[in-house]
Amino acid sequence: MMKEFSLAGLWRFPGKRKKWPGTLHYHPQRGASLELVGHAKEIYDLSASVMKRNAAGYQEIILGTAPVESANEVHFTLYECYADRPVFRPLYKGSLRLHFYVKTVIAGKHFTKSQELKFNTFLADFTHLFEWVDVSGITSGIDVPLDKLEDVDGLIIYKRPEPIKVSISNYTISLYFEREPQLEPLWGAKEQSCFKQRVYVMIEFAEKQSFETFEEVYYHFRNLLSLGVGHPVYPQEIKTRFTGKWGHNDVEFFVVNPHLTEKQQRLPIIQMLFIYADISARFETYLSNWMANSDRLKPVYDLYFGIIHNPDTYLIHTFLSLIQALETYHRRLAIKYELTDDVRGQLVQEVLNRSSRNYDASKLEDRIDPPLLMRLLELLKIHEDILHPIIEYWQHVQYAEFLKDARNYFTHLEPAKDSTAPTSDELWRANERMKLLLQTCLLFELGLNKNQIKQLFSRNADFDTLGRTLHTLSKHVISIPFYRL
Repeated sequence: MMKEFSLAGLWRFPGKRKKWPGTLHYHPQRGASLELVGHAKEIYDLSASVMKRNAAGYQEIILGTAPVESANEVHFTLYECYADRPVFRPLYKGSLRLHFYVKTVIAGKHFTKSQELKFNTFLADFTHLFEWVDVSGITSGIDVPLDKLEDVDGLIIYKRPEPIKVSISNYTISLYFEREPQLEPLWGAKEQSCFKQRVYVMIEFAEKQSFETFEEVYYHFRNLLSLGVGHPVYPQEIKTRFTGKWGHNDVEFFVVNPHLTEKQQRLPIIQMLFIYADISARFETYLSNWMANSDRLKPVYDLYFGIIHNPDTYLIHTFLSLIQALETYHRRLAIKYELTDDVRGQLVQEVLNRSSRNYDASKLEDRIDPPLLMRLLELLKIHEDILHPIIEYWQHVQYAEFLKDARNYFTHLEPAKDSTAPTSDELWRANERMKLLLQTCLLFELGLNKNQIKQLFSRNADFDTLGRTLHTLSKHVISIPFYRL
């Protein structure tokens, strides 16, 4: 688990025999750093050597050993390190310190060069993954003959569920279940006995791949999980597994998670958009669709999940990311759902009838490069039955015009229109509706049909609450944190 630690040990650079005493510090939200200590001249020479190779003080790998609670000595590989600042020649002969910022801490094995950082198997545990999968091998009850019931007060049994495996291109993704060992006394009476089930996303390649390749795969699965959960999710544990003669050994990766809190609240299923059971019948198809679309939809993923996983993002930043994600999605994929000539004509006529502005009909009818207003209206039209509880049919033109005007205002910053700038409440409402529109688009790309998507939204507690908030409450009662304004 990614928990804060500080470990004193000995550290060296690949190809060098000299070992430096120092302390490795790691904090899940702030990242990792290494502090080397030595005589003034030695530290100065080391600093000069590092800075001489490149101005940024980049050191690809630093190796170390340090004792931890569970072992006398653990090997560490610090990957992608940057010297904090150069150390200047001292006027005294005491000790000095050289600091490195460390991007990734790898615990359990030494890798002397980046080319060795290749693996076949990767496992990742995310927040809310266990609740989303909702599969357990733990059962409780009385599993003994009836004539011996008086001898047993209770029985707890664990049978590990079989991995749920999906083959995708040249790799597989599995939901992998594992019982976490709990240390118990080897002698004397047992006061208590317990165990815990863990769920991992396991990624397996036939040929070894770089850490960055695995990061890309689990990044896309994390986004799918976040879409299903309806909330941000963060990696809690990342490790690779080496299997040998004496069993398997895990090598763990410690990375920075700025928004991961120490204690994560469990999410009830009613607050999730969908869980594994909802898509289990066609899990392989849906997961394959999601990964297959990753290249084409990556800009949309980045824009949408970038704000989902960063909940403290400013409202304006959230608005601009969402509106750009919708436009990008339409440009890349809406051609698959192209409206008929009659429906497009009706949309243009609706704009001309409902709007007080003088639009050029020929521009609205442009199919090669339609204006943003028409792109938004087309997406709203395609999914109007699903979004009806949140965006009424008659609101489409008004809502699309508001989005277009706000995007233009924030993009071009026209002082003459400052008086018509959207308020914080208006932005919040617009953002929540855009999130739902994007969620619908992504569920559609996943392979779900309209009836399935409507059913998922209809049972979701957050969707119901949002609908009542948008339609019945005064805009003045919406509480927005000051730092997000």
